[in-house]
Amino acid sequence: MRLKWLIVLGLTVALRGPAFAQEPPEAPPAPQPSPQRIPLVLSEKPEEGAQLSVTQHSIVSDTVLPYTARAGCLPLKDEWGRQTAELFFVSYEKDDVGDAADRPIGFVFNGGPGASSLWLHFGAIGPKRVSSDAGRSPSPGTEPRLADNELSWLAFMDLVFVDPVGTGFSRPASAQEAGQFFSVQEDIRAMSDFIRRFVTRFKRWPSPRFIVGESYGTIRAAGVVQDLFESHGMEIDGLVLVSPALSLPAITFGPGNDLPSALFVPAYTAAAWHHGKLPGDLRKSLADTLKKSEQWVLQEYWPALLKGNTLTESERARVAEGLARFTGLPQTLVERSHLRVAREDFQGELLRDRKLFLSLFDTRLAASPKPASLVDDPAVRPTVGPLVSSFLHHLKDELRFDTDRPYRLFSEDVNVRWDWGAPVEGASPGLAALQNVMNRSPRLRVLATAGLYDLATPYTTAQYTIQHLAIDPARQKHIDLKTYPCGHMPYLDTAILKQWTTDVAEFVKVTLQEGA
Repeated sequence: MRLKWLIVLGLTVALRGPAFAQEPPEAPPAPQPSPQRIPLVLSEKPEEGAQLSVTQHSIVSDTVLPYTARAGCLPLKDEWGRQTAELFFVSYEKDDVGDAADRPIGFVFNGGPGASSLWLHFGAIGPKRVSSDAGRSPSPGTEPRLADNELSWLAFMDLVFVDPVGTGFSRPASAQEAGQFFSVQEDIRAMSDFIRRFVTRFKRWPSPRFIVGESYGTIRAAGVVQDLFESHGMEIDGLVLVSPALSLPAITFGPGNDLPSALFVPAYTAAAWHHGKLPGDLRKSLADTLKKSEQWVLQEYWPALLKGNTLTESERARVAEGLARFTGLPQTLVERSHLRVAREDFQGELLRDRKLFLSLFDTRLAASPKPASLVDDPAVRPTVGPLVSSFLHHLKDELRFDTDRPYRLFSEDVNVRWDWGAPVEGASPGLAALQNVMNRSPRLRVLATAGLYDLATPYTTAQYTIQHLAIDPARQKHIDLKTYPCGHMPYLDTAILKQWTTDVAEFVKVTLQEGA
């Protein structure tokens, strides 16, 4: 399986020098013709080059929450003022809140690279939500439906869902410009510039600001926080990192890198526990079993891996027995794998007797045959049709944004063309970016959330990343990690979504109190 879509890089963006110390830039090449503009019914006069529709709505549950929705595109421009791309966004602002300085705003995106923001937007935290339950296909007559989301984060912050260039409706101005956005560094800079333009256009500079990213989006989020300050002088108050993938060595299996072999074992244990593949004494409490698995990895497995080929035969046999015990795999298979069980091997072997292949995103689910692509994963596939059809219908009929441009939920083209900027083996600039912003900004707080049944970015890799930040111990308390009995996308479980929303609301409240 190609791993590019989940192997992620963050990077440090250098400070730009003062303008007066540089020669004026040369004139740009002749501009390419811009693509045809998207026809829209404009409810508010946009800035030149922007496209916007503004509508009024409300969430009706125990109380009524009125809000204003904006759907449109904001242009990105180079230093000569030439448009290079349009970024599509949908924003929601609670009405009648008084001073904007008291109302936080969150900028939200998914990962990929190549994913639009639709999973977080219509599957999780927006004012409308498509109901789902752990990615399982609905029974006849119970198909997912769009409804007011009583768990929307709009209750405690305004929200801006933005699609990176090449996803959703966001497009480069020309084919020649596309390549510049399909890289770690330029993706960060484009999102940073979008946020700057948005808070300027809609007068949100006084507002407390949060950034929410999922998976690869956590790399983008950490880099954007750094670039916003260095390029635009903008501070961010809080980061919400959903299923973070900040440390590349922690999630990349390869020769000479034993870290994922160790860190993935507790996630293997959770999957084996769910499917009844563990020995009897480990089948009672998942929490207790995971503690035993983590302790075994730390005290026995990791020291054994460090010894490499110097392990004695008796040590090797003892480790093989323990690894089989905590993964539910046959001991003979563990021994053949040289005591190192790769993710894809585990996915294919745990339920081999049933001819099933485990989901990458939620190991409680499995499929036959092996999924052919990311969107074919059993945790993802049931969400695609309901999300896209519900969103596009709502966008046209309720948000008054009408276009023939295709909406790219996930762009394989962006993913394949992505420029990682450095050899992927052994690099952790995502970790470095978060470390840098934590050391620089005394008010920044971070909430990371992870699922116990996630094999894309296991919860132990998030623990490892947070525990290995080179930051002042006093700042460590400003980073919190919460785990849930779910997969990569916590919002696919309604019960988990409720707890997740409660935890994020408390995080926002504490962040605002400490920043006051």
